[in-house]
This record gives sequence, structure tokens and C-alpha cells, in this order.
Amino acid sequence: MTPDDLHRRIMSLAYTLIGLSLLCVFVLDWNKVGIVLALLVPVMGLLLRFAPFRHWLIRRIMDRGETPQKSPSAPEATLTEAEIEKLLAEEAIPAILLRRHWPPQDLAPQRSWLGGLPCLPGGVEWPVNQKTGFALHHLAQIDLEEMPVVEAPTGWPQSGTLWFFADIDEDMDWDSRPGMAEARVIYHPQSTAGLPMRPAPDTLPQVDHPDSGMESELWSFRPARFTVYPRWPVTGHATTTWPQDTLPKGQRWDSPYAKARDARMQEAVNAAKGPAPVLTRPKAGIYQPETRQTEDGEERPTGRTLYCPDVFGPRFPYHNALGGEVLHALRHGLRARLSRAEDTLCFVPKQITKAQDAGKDTSKMVARLDKAQDEAVQLQALIAPITALHDALTGRPEVAPLTADDQQAFDVFMGRVALGPETGRGGAKAVQRGLQRMLQRATDTPALARTLPPAFLNDVREDFLPTASTAQHFLLGAKGVASNATDGHGIRLAQFDSDYAMDFMFCDVGIIDFWIDPQDLAAGRWDRAWAATAGG
Repeated sequence: MTPDDLHRRIMSLAYTLIGLSLLCVFVLDWNKVGIVLALLVPVMGLLLRFAPFRHWLIRRIMDRGETPQKSPSAPEATLTEAEIEKLLAEEAIPAILLRRHWPPQDLAPQRSWLGGLPCLPGGVEWPVNQKTGFALHHLAQIDLEEMPVVEAPTGWPQSGTLWFFADIDEDMDWDSRPGMAEARVIYHPQSTAGLPMRPAPDTLPQVDHPDSGMESELWSFRPARFTVYPRWPVTGHATTTWPQDTLPKGQRWDSPYAKARDARMQEAVNAAKGPAPVLTRPKAGIYQPETRQTEDGEERPTGRTLYCPDVFGPRFPYHNALGGEVLHALRHGLRARLSRAEDTLCFVPKQITKAQDAGKDTSKMVARLDKAQDEAVQLQALIAPITALHDALTGRPEVAPLTADDQQAFDVFMGRVALGPETGRGGAKAVQRGLQRMLQRATDTPALARTLPPAFLNDVREDFLPTASTAQHFLLGAKGVASNATDGHGIRLAQFDSDYAMDFMFCDVGIIDFWIDPQDLAAGRWDRAWAATAGG
């Protein structure tokens, strides 16, 4: 079995689980079973992000019953340390690791970044998907004069600018081949110094837009949308990579060579990204578990969560901009719950009618319908005032503190969602999302980030730091694997990984890698570059 065969089997399993979950929820009325089956899909994707689990799975499935074949030209299954070093040197491919700078607002002006808008020279048009007429999403602008010089294939330029675009639709099931419509690489020998950012065209669709235009009543709620990714500056760092999807002939995934290669790859990434900044204080948080003192003097949690807006000094949320972002995220979570309740109100009556016609007991379905009705009323009553306060804050100066009345209303909402049954821990998630938006906006509006207390940034920054264990973005290098393999081959031009801080999410926490045939790169045929994802 090849890695591509394994990938196809994993994807088939994922689609099967989704189908079974829908069957359980909407046909058999086995809600808990359906939810468990649906949750197995993202859990499986997250597990596949970890190299030890991925190698264990490959070892269990791909190597089962197989014996490494020996030949005069193939390495032995067991190698000496010298032979391992020799093979590592043979497989090594130079690369440039693109490190998101932290903090983003403290970097000198850069001409290389992920996301954002491109600085396209005059005469260079924003690329379009010729199949649909939609403009492509901008993933990265790389000014090669800012990048380190590494050993590269023939045709790789040392100056000029590269832009990477792709159509980030809902499925990302692309026709991955040279000259494909869904992705484009643009090279121009000119530096972007002094060039303004090109405004996004009107034909640029929202990220994750439906590729077919079909909307199902099963999915009436869709996540908050945007058309342009946040702009985050990157610096380039010379490194070395090794293939992550194949092994030399005669080697197994549990062999000493495979383990040595994984360790060497991790060492290279660690060296390029540098050590993660040390947190200077224990993690606290705006939301903290309530404790009580027992008779023997021990502090034990009560099971309740308390909203502590002044735990970092100034009263949270510090200014109108962050308050508006937190309320936007909070309202988004409530709308998601409301949508699920509305779906229940839409489908359960049909199930009740069908059950009544068949002479079956409908008491559980009626109780479920009543519960959904009550929940919908509660959520609508909560969403309306949150929307009003959100609109008020976003209409005022961004860095100004909240008025006394607005602060009181904000605290009521944040305390209620932390303790109330209607949202669970929705407030904590809204705080994280609000801060994420502040950090994303900091590259263009540093004044916003400067208003956040350093202790607060220190407390939450571990969610956004570009450490070795988080997303990995590259120029050049060997083929990588995230949650699933892609069918990329040839010369890898770039890899962009799913990245929480960037709002990058590609095919279940996967990657997008851009490729080009060696002869096309040597001839400067950038229009022949293509991209691959786990969706295709």
C-alpha cells in the first residue's frame, strides 16, 4: 500500500463517519451516537497531525505483512550510524522556513507576508479562476531580496517577488495539474519596495465559499466570512528538509533511519524557528474556576467559572475595538447554537408526522422539539442586546475606553455566558477570538496592540506564537505531510500550513503545496505552476 492509498482509505473512512452521523441524527433519532461519530472526524484529523501517531498508523497498516525487499542497490534494513548519516545527506533538500514574526507589530517594515493584500506592479493583473470567473485568494507575497540564499533548482530567482494565489472554496477538490484554474503563482523581477497594496477586486469570493453554489437546509448556519486573510509579516530562515511521505527502499517506518530522519527534521525546524519565548507568569485568564476552602484548609473547585475582568490590571476589554471583536465572536457562537435549534424546529416536526403515521411513540421527539423552542427563544433574547452593544462600540473611536454604561452592559454579557447554561464556555472562546483579531490587525494598526496590557498578551500569546510545534510554512524543500498527503510532485515551490493565527484552514488542518516541473522552472514558465491539497 502506498501513502496515496492510505490517504484514500482515511478519506473514505471520514466520509463514511459523516454519513453515518447524519443517518443517526436525522433518520434514526440517535443524536448522541451521531454526535460521537461526527466528532471522530476532526479528532482523527488532529491525531494525524502528530508524526508519532502518523508513523504508528503507517507502520500498522502499510507495513503489515510486508518484508523489505533487498537488492544490490537498496540500503539494508539495518544501517550503521555512518550509513544513516550518508543516507540523510543524500535525502536532504535545502529550504527556506517562513516564520511569522512575533510580536507582529514590532518588526521593521517588511515586503514579505502571509495573507493580506498583494503589492502587484502595474501591468500585473489579480489572477482569476477561469472556470468560475472568481478572483483567487491571496496566500503570500514573498520578496526574494529579503530571503536567505540557499542551494536551489535551476531557474529559482534570487531577487524579485513571488505571489501565491488559490481559490479557497468549501471542498478544495482541485484539478491539480500544470496551468490549473484554481491556483496561480506569479513572479515579477521587480521588488515591491514603494508599491501600494492592490485593493481586492469585487469578484473575490468569501473564503470557504460553496464551490457548487448549492445550499442545503441541513446547514443553515455558516461561519463568519471574510474575503482577505489577515496580513502577517514573515522572515525567511535557511533550513534543511527531508521527505515525509516516503522512505528509501528497504527501510520501514519504525526503522532507526526513519526515527533519525524525523529527529533531524525537528532539529532543523527548531533551529530555524528559534526557542519559544518563555512565559513570565503562570497562565491566569479572564475566566477562572471558582474554588472554596474545605474544613481541612484545602482549596477545591466548585465547578463554576467566574468572570474576572480586572485580573490583569485595567478593566477588560480595555477599548472599544477589542470589546467589539469579543462581542462579534460571542454573537457568532450564539447564532451557531440558534441555527442548530432552528434546524431541530424544521426537521423534528417532519419526523413526528412520519412516526405518527407509522403508529410509533413520539414523546421523545416532542420533548426535543419543546426544548429546541425554549432554547431558540432564550438565544434570540440574548443576541438582540449583544448586537446593539456591538454596533455601538464599533461606531466609536477604536482605542477609546468603554463608557461606564457600556462597560457595565459588557460585563453582564460576559458574566452571563460564562455561568449560564445557554452558552457554556462561549465567553472564554470569544475572548480568545477577540484577541486573535487584535493581533491580526496589529500589523496595520499597531496602536491597537499597544493598548493591551503586557500581562494579558503574555497570558494568551502561546496560542499564536510561531513555535516549532505549530504551523510550518516553507519555500522550496522536500514534500511534507500534515493531516493527509497530497499528490504533489516535481519541485516544491512553497508549502502553506493550516495556521490558527492566520485563519488558514486547508482540508481538515492540512496543507497547500505549490509545485512546478523542473523544465518549466528552468524556462521561467510560472504560469505552469500548480497546487495540491488533501481535497483533491
